[in-house]
Amino acid sequence: MSYLNSGPSIVNTTPWTPLPAHSWSGPERWAWEQIRRGNIADFNAPLVADGKEPLDVTTSTVCQEDWERCGIRANFLRTILFCQPWCDAITHKGIRIIGAAIEERLLLDSAQIDHEFQLEGSILLKGFCCSYSYFKFNLSLEKSYLDELDARGVHVKGLISLRWAIIANNTIMDGAGIKGGIFLKEGRFGKTRLPNMRVGNQADCRATFTGTLNLNKTRFNDSLFLEGAVCKDVDISGANIGGKLALGGVQLKGKLILKQVFVKSNIELNGAEATEADLSGMEVKGNLYCQGTAFNKCILSQTSVDTVYDGKKENRDMGFWPEQIKIDRFVYRNLRGEPGDDSQQNDSSDDPSERCSWWYKKWLGSHHPYTPKPYRQCAKSLRESGHPGRAKEILFLAKERERKAAFKQRRWGRWMAMLLLEGLIGYGLGWRFKVFPLMWAILLLAAGMWVSYGAPVLINKSTLSYEYTRDCWWCLGLSLDRLLPVVQLGKDYSDCVFIGWRRFYFIAHTLCGWALALFIAAGLAGVAKPGGRD
Repeated sequence: MSYLNSGPSIVNTTPWTPLPAHSWSGPERWAWEQIRRGNIADFNAPLVADGKEPLDVTTSTVCQEDWERCGIRANFLRTILFCQPWCDAITHKGIRIIGAAIEERLLLDSAQIDHEFQLEGSILLKGFCCSYSYFKFNLSLEKSYLDELDARGVHVKGLISLRWAIIANNTIMDGAGIKGGIFLKEGRFGKTRLPNMRVGNQADCRATFTGTLNLNKTRFNDSLFLEGAVCKDVDISGANIGGKLALGGVQLKGKLILKQVFVKSNIELNGAEATEADLSGMEVKGNLYCQGTAFNKCILSQTSVDTVYDGKKENRDMGFWPEQIKIDRFVYRNLRGEPGDDSQQNDSSDDPSERCSWWYKKWLGSHHPYTPKPYRQCAKSLRESGHPGRAKEILFLAKERERKAAFKQRRWGRWMAMLLLEGLIGYGLGWRFKVFPLMWAILLLAAGMWVSYGAPVLINKSTLSYEYTRDCWWCLGLSLDRLLPVVQLGKDYSDCVFIGWRRFYFIAHTLCGWALALFIAAGLAGVAKPGGRD
């Protein structure tokens, strides 16, 4: 990560006055003595040794006794960090303080911190600002209470740890660059803004957020963990995640937004809960796991994944899929129930053929409004899985839904054309394309035989002599001759002239033959199919 190879040239320009050593309080003198020796300045150690409770960081209230015991000033820390001779006296172990109480806002913005900085188990009543600063090592605020953390644009060559921390109001880290990881595990945070960050290692955000968690356009070179997190909304749109995205068991009162996210590995949503999940435009190189996931609405438009594990167990079990879905241009290779041993190819939960037509009809029917692309993708997935018959059934369902949509929209021409396509050739799909044209041909042949049998036929126009047909085979040949376009089976058939209503019937008989041939040609050309030829 080149942006962390060297420290920034900016320096702290905020006016402040260093604290001379003679004005330091007792806790400050003691803390400096421990830091100078390379020890941890642990204000809680004497309390624990006496069997007492350490500083309570779950509240913003600090009693007078605690102020006298562990209260230090923000300017004290600034003095030992930036002023001679104290900054040169800090050992390589850096500043490590536990159990301190700071009343003022700690300002370390636009500064270069060349030491390890750990302020753990402490209370910062007015918060901490380190925006646009550069930390050569780690920054740790574990188990501390802060009113607010402003770390926008901060560069940390190590890691940032906020494990078990409590930040009552805003946590702002816009544009931060962290070469190590960022850890918020089991902390409690208010409104949290972490957009446009660059994180060189993994990010552990398994915490409680009373407000919105914003990770918009953040880049993680490794995985992002949000398993079991409790939030109002989560926005990770535009993020780039070099490992996996783990959201298993996350509980959201509002929306989960993963628009335009790139994930190099898998996305795990097992047991996640949200009112709406917008996963549109994602590119996932691995699989999507969503067993036991509970969403009221899920958008997967223009999303690309390898395999979807939806938790389907029984024949008519819909798995995780909610009543409202959008899957237009949703590209996937397989739909599976639950992950198992890859060698067990015949396992029912992993066999697409176990998803009956009812399941696909309900699943694809949950996508509104109707578009043919989800049906095409489903058919393609089934064909590639070795189920061409089921793929044609899906395409047939698509045409059925398109016909119903045309009726609702009062597109009468389209509706009538599709009605004829269905009735004559079954949309040119599957067994219907073989059975329906043959059935109509047999019916028309039988009707032609019945009409022509025993009918008077003009055999001599000059003498107006007639003959009555009595041969069934001759009637069959006549009916077939009039039904087949262009083809002539014999001159005696073509020269026959019927009289009366039979003459008009055979005109219609010939027109039906032409119509049936045209529809069969359309079916062979794939005109009726939403996905083209199989």
